Amino acid sequence: MAALDGAGDLNGFLDSTGRVRYANRAACDEVQISRELVLQGAIFDFLPALTPELWAQRWLELRAGGRLRFAERMRRRDGTTFLVDVQASLVTSDGMEFALVVARDVTEARRAERALRESAEVFRALTDNNPALVTR
Repeated sequence: MAALDGAGDLNGFLDSTGRVRYANRAACDEVQISRELVLQGAIFDFLPALTPELWAQRWLELRAGGRLRFAERMRRRDGTTFLVDVQASLVTSDGMEFALVVARDVTEARRAERALRESAEVFRALTDNNPALVTR
């Protein structure tokens, strides 16, 4: 666990019911909650759109394919949210199954993608409407 605890990404282990069985330091810091309190919670406490029913469905998908990836908004203690890319892998330990979850804040990356798209649209509008700007 020491390797996961020092990782920059938000890492954790969840059981089939969605309960948090482990959370690294980065995950606890990002949601602004102590590890003790995080370990008393479930994934639904931090991903508000993820219901127990949706987690049960995702758990079945994870068991069937071994891996799962989705984007979701994560909630901090103060109520603010941020977009994370969530990747989960099925792991087995002592005969029990867990989801090893790695979440990465992609808020800035998505913002940069949007700005790039908008810039490309402006450039395309300028060149489409003014053929003199385009040289061959």
